[in-house]
This record gives sequence, structure tokens and C-alpha cells, in this order.
Amino acid sequence: MGDRPLVSVVVPLLNEVKYVRAALDSLLAQDYEPLEVLVYDGGSTDGTLEVLRNYPFEVVVEPGLSQMAAVNRGWRRTHAEFVTWMAGDDFYKSGAIRRLAEELLAHPEIGFVHADADVVDESGRLIKHVAPGEVALRDLVASFEIVPQTTLIRRSALLRAGMMDESRRLAADWDLFLRLAQYYPSRYVPFTAAVRRLHRASEDMRNIAAIGDAGIDVVRRFFERPDLTVEQRALRRWGLAGGHLMAAWCYCVSNQRYRAWLAMLAATRLAARIIVTPRACRLLIRLLSPVQIPPPWERMRNVRETCSAHAARVGAMERR
Repeated sequence: MGDRPLVSVVVPLLNEVKYVRAALDSLLAQDYEPLEVLVYDGGSTDGTLEVLRNYPFEVVVEPGLSQMAAVNRGWRRTHAEFVTWMAGDDFYKSGAIRRLAEELLAHPEIGFVHADADVVDESGRLIKHVAPGEVALRDLVASFEIVPQTTLIRRSALLRAGMMDESRRLAADWDLFLRLAQYYPSRYVPFTAAVRRLHRASEDMRNIAAIGDAGIDVVRRFFERPDLTVEQRALRRWGLAGGHLMAAWCYCVSNQRYRAWLAMLAATRLAARIIVTPRACRLLIRLLSPVQIPPPWERMRNVRETCSAHAARVGAMERR
């Protein structure tokens, strides 16, 4: 074990008392050593800090500290060869960090490794499974399906590509992995490494339409980088089309259909062939539906509420 590289996981937190135990317990349960966990709290007031006192992790409390600044703070502080981060409402599967680290060790040419993730609701019920597969830069400029908690990044690659853009509140992970993919290949490991939790209080769920705006800006600014190769610059129209298509999805889920149609039209003008991709076809079905199709997490909630109501009615009839 002594010759294995240190892995450092940064955990940025803010008012995660409901979920933080599952996140930290999943880190304690990992079978990889040496493993370092750095917790940064942005000023929680809901009892999160009291929970943190029960764990053997170093905790830094700095009111007002943003998530991206917290991640950078941890990465600059550590000397770990492999790094990543995890939100306080997500958690790892058993053995995940070991498998990811072994893959980075076996392939010194890659900049980062990633895997699959389950997406669950606030009660832990499965919504969907995310399996991105192998991703090259061509894939990443047009779509971002990597769940950051399933990744492990080589520190040398991070130092070359640059750390988190602290000016970004949304889509900063897409921006980071675009820069990493500009310089290094990556590797996909087909196993479920982590669980991402979607709930109404999370920042992503509260800002879905804004994520669409941020995604377009991420792709546009990536292609303004002065050190892109000729081959990388040639991906610009395809990438911008993909960025607009992803934004259209965000607008549609946010019930902003007019904006979704405009973004869809912009994507088609940039790269007409994007309209025949499975993602575009699924979006068209949503947009052409006479009723708004709720996102998966809302459909799950509606099903549970319907079942609960039915069970209550049955119980009332049985008591009569």
C-alpha cells in the first residue's frame, strides 16, 4: 500500500444536513489507501457542522465560500497525485476510488478516468442510470454526460489544463473537462462508481434554465482558446450546435418552450445533422407533445403521490 499514490477528495458543503452522513460514510467505507478527504463548508446553518464533528476529516469553515472556490482551495492544498471532488448530497459506491485509481495507474497517458452513475431522488429511489461510455473531445464539446463524482483526475493534467473557473457558478464541471480533454485522452470504466442525488433544494434543480445558458457560454468560450489545434477548431460548429441542443433541453424541462424551440433552431442552423441524433429526436417528441412532460424526478414524485393516495383510499375503505 505504501507505494500507491495519494488520492484526495474535496467535499464542498453548504446546508447538507439531510444527506451529508451518506456522503461521508461512503468515503469512510472506501477500500483504497492512502485516501485524503478535505471538507470545506461555506457557512452551513442547518446542523451540518454538528454532523461533521462526528467524522475524522479535516473541516474548513469559511462563510460565503463558493463551491468552485472550495474545490480549488482543496486541490491547491493537497499534494495528492490523483484528485476529485464530491457534492455533499451524493455518495460513492463501495470500491469505487480503488477501481478508478487502478485505472489511472495502469494508463499513465490519460488525464482522467470516469465511470457510470446512478441518479436517485431525495428518498434514494432510482431515477435513471448514466453510462457515458468513452468520450473524446468531439463528444465533450457537444454534450456533457459525465457525472463528476465518478471521475478521478491526474494532478499533472489538472495543472496543465487549469483548475475550476471560480467565476462560474454553473456548468463549471463541463468547462473543466473540456480543458482536460483538449490536452489528454481519457478512459471510461464500465461500472457504477457513484450516486448522484437530484432534489428540489439542489442548486442544479433550482437553476435548470440558467444551466442551459451557462452551457452555451462554456462551449463558446472554449473555442476562443488560443492554443487549440486546427483539428480542435474544426469542431466549433458541432460543439456550438450541441451546446444549444443541451440548452434547449434545459429550457424545455423548465417549461420555457419558446426558448427551447429557438435554441433547437439555432442548433440546427449550426449543424443540420444534429437534428437526427437520438437526443434531438427525444427533445422534439417533448416539444411536440400537447402537454408538458415532467422531468424524471417529477414523474417519480407524481407516481409515488398517486400510489400513496390510492393506498390511503384502499385503507379507508377497508376500515369501513
